[in-house]
Amino acid sequence: MRMNPIFSKINNCFLEAEKVLLLTHQNPDGDGCGSLLATMIYLRSLGKNAEAYVSQNPPSYLDFLPFFEELKDNARILERDWDLIVVLDNSDWEHAGLDPKIFKSATIINIDHHLSNPNYGDINLIDSRASSTGELIHRFFIDQKVKIDKSMAICLLNGILSDTNGLVNAATTSASVRIAGELMKNGANIHKTAGKVLHHKSIDGLRLWGEILSRLKVNHELNLAYTYVTEDEIKKSKADEEEIDGLTNFLNVISDVEWSMFLRINADHTRVSLRTKSENLDLSKLAAFFGGGGHQKAAGFTVPWKVVEENGQLKVV
Repeated sequence: MRMNPIFSKINNCFLEAEKVLLLTHQNPDGDGCGSLLATMIYLRSLGKNAEAYVSQNPPSYLDFLPFFEELKDNARILERDWDLIVVLDNSDWEHAGLDPKIFKSATIINIDHHLSNPNYGDINLIDSRASSTGELIHRFFIDQKVKIDKSMAICLLNGILSDTNGLVNAATTSASVRIAGELMKNGANIHKTAGKVLHHKSIDGLRLWGEILSRLKVNHELNLAYTYVTEDEIKKSKADEEEIDGLTNFLNVISDVEWSMFLRINADHTRVSLRTKSENLDLSKLAAFFGGGGHQKAAGFTVPWKVVEENGQLKVV
């Protein structure tokens, strides 16, 4: 089988480097964490000094992932000299929360599946048709004849299940289903992984979901369903903020509208998540207009606005 030139180029960088730093986006999710850890495990198997950095702690429900404890915000690690920087599942540097200038002369490899990715690396592996970055890493491993051990399989399956919502959302393809099956053969347990990724709500978390859903509204002119949660509500609920994960995908089950929007309102900024099942909408374009990114059917952005509700309507103040 003929090897893919971009995969070979990336692997040559891996083989030549001695000190490798792996990064993903802020508020790291299952795909970011899973693809990062699988790549780190491979690099360490080559005898490389490979370390991970995340700017915020990942969700605790991912603690079943091998080497999960190494995913933490340790700013001192950024001060070291690195030969190679591998950025995974991150659409641009703003989403990583870092300035690439701090890496001096290090080569930057950018591996991602977001349509809005501007190819900011020295080497770029971008495929928006892939269900997840985990799927891209699996392709890389297969192309380069890398032995996928159980730990790597667990990490990659976690990434695929996270971004396909358990192999059911619009990102799911025949390739992602086939790869999930192959990873099971490599030792990953799909039932355990899906349980961790999809079913991690506490009583307090479910009560907060109920409150959020109770204020669900529809803008008939835009054919849009939307709701929100505030920073204070999350704190008062005693639920972990990570328990809100998944609500955006849940809103996509609504059949009466073309798209849905979920806002997380903080004191000085608002995070907006968008979903659609429609073939006629491209949410990545709307997100890009506000400096965000994503895919045609799933995208998001952050704006420096405080949003309040007045007379049943959301208003920027």
